[in-house]
Amino acid sequence: MKKGIDVSSFKGKIEWEKVKDVEFAVIRAAKGKNTDIRFEHNYEGCKKNSIPVGVYHAVWATDPDGAADEARYLLSVLEGKSFEYPVYIDCETSAQKKLSKRTMTDIINAWLGVMADAGYTAGVYTNPNWLKNRMYEDEINTADWWIAQWSESSKTAKRLGGMWQYSDNVQTEGIGKTDGDICYKEYGSKYYPAFTYGDHGLYDTLKKAGIDPSFTFRRRIANANGIRLYYGKASQNIYLLRLLNEGKLIRPV
Repeated sequence: MKKGIDVSSFKGKIEWEKVKDVEFAVIRAAKGKNTDIRFEHNYEGCKKNSIPVGVYHAVWATDPDGAADEARYLLSVLEGKSFEYPVYIDCETSAQKKLSKRTMTDIINAWLGVMADAGYTAGVYTNPNWLKNRMYEDEINTADWWIAQWSESSKTAKRLGGMWQYSDNVQTEGIGKTDGDICYKEYGSKYYPAFTYGDHGLYDTLKKAGIDPSFTFRRRIANANGIRLYYGKASQNIYLLRLLNEGKLIRPV
């Protein structure tokens, strides 16, 4: 378990060299198709001060095509950069509140699909109310959740095992008041986090875990895990699936 923060341009020009006791930071990269004006500064500040970093994208889209378009814009913003923590979608606009659960689910999955196809670990930022009432949780193609619940504990965050935004009032040295986050997963590892998806096969399990399930990428995963000639045979898939279940599946470089 690690403690971190999340920030955006609202925090002004942060002096990252003065930031103390922060084990990771999630920084806003964009809102819609507009880059956060402090993204480059915050990214460089984290990298120069050895703070593991992830990003979030405030998506404004009200349909799946718009979400995919915004995701492609984000790819251009992130080009050439590396992240130790996931890239998260954040949907919470007044227009999105009026959408059906079906539409909201499709919007999120459209965005996740673009990011996963590009090789990113892609997750969802939301709160228990939206998770229950504004999307179909079991249809969301990710294993990486970031739950906002400002309280002493969060059963939802612990159940999903990702990240918990526990406060909007944490005093962070070098910044002042920030959001506070606790991460239950071990990101930045050479292994994918342990993941199971019932009796489903490798393709469906990878897709549900937010990992590119295409044959090309499965071959890269296989090569990284000692299978030099991957043909998609049942025995090969079962082996890779067992490694993923046990948290021993090596990420391809």
